[in-house]
Amino acid sequence: MNLSLDFPDPHRSSKDQEETLGLSRRADLDATIAKLRALLEEPNSPIRAIRHQPARPGQFEDLPEDIAPALRKVLDEKGIRQLYTHQAASFRTVAAGGNAVVVTPTASGKTLC
Repeated sequence: MNLSLDFPDPHRSSKDQEETLGLSRRADLDATIAKLRALLEEPNSPIRAIRHQPARPGQFEDLPEDIAPALRKVLDEKGIRQLYTHQAASFRTVAAGGNAVVVTPTASGKTLC
């Protein structure tokens, strides 16, 4: 099954795309979701479920005491006074010699893990 969703060409400017396609970014998202929902209904579809995860507030912890002073200084200069809980858990795991794999939504702080 071809799951091509016919996304607009990323190399064209969004203004050109909106004029040519008559779409806004939200319309692109809505159209993509509609396509995925239609695929979900097809026999033998590789799509088994579509779920919406609503936004929720972040959960934070204080910076660990044993963060390297140079790192603490850089974080402080960037206005970062706390870590998301998954960032703090990753730090503790790695500091204890373990490995960490972080799977979390977009814009939720994976970079600092």
